[in-house]
Amino acid sequence: MGAAMVTTYVPLFGQRLAHLSPIGAGFLGAALALGWTVSEIVSASLTSARAIARVITAAPIVVASGLALGVAARHTESSVWTSALWAVALLVAGTGIGIAWPHLSVQAMASVHDPAEGGAAAAAINTVQLISAAFGAGLAGVVVNSAMGDDMLAARWLFTAFTALSVVGLYCGYHASYSASRRTERVGILP
Repeated sequence: MGAAMVTTYVPLFGQRLAHLSPIGAGFLGAALALGWTVSEIVSASLTSARAIARVITAAPIVVASGLALGVAARHTESSVWTSALWAVALLVAGTGIGIAWPHLSVQAMASVHDPAEGGAAAAAINTVQLISAAFGAGLAGVVVNSAMGDDMLAARWLFTAFTALSVVGLYCGYHASYSASRRTERVGILP
């Protein structure tokens, strides 16, 4: 979730590095949201527990791949092709977030066995999302402002830092999906 906060600075870099109009830079920033939304709708239809576990584990790799492509797209001054590559990178990163999000939400709700705790589990989903967005935005600000005013360097460091953050998410995704699978296997729910 924190990786989505890379878009905090995408419109700024879209204007300064890609020489896009403000509305064009805004649409560039929306590429991540588009990938997230479309992939979440598609991924929500998965029913196999094993497939869901694989998707949750693969999601950070997809996010990291998209963000790494974003680093590659920001090595030179922008052309139309560089901007298109950047949009694809953001779309891929958003896809990684979207494929996991519906299943992580379901796992959070399913982890509660006491119906009285259902409200706390539901609130936890939103709370985790908001906290990770806050930390992600803070990290983005620190990284960009540490680049000392060089927009190209700031864009590369921003995408590099969030790529690394997404790679760390691989451990979390694996742990979340396979520990949930083991719990459901013990209960006899897994087909």
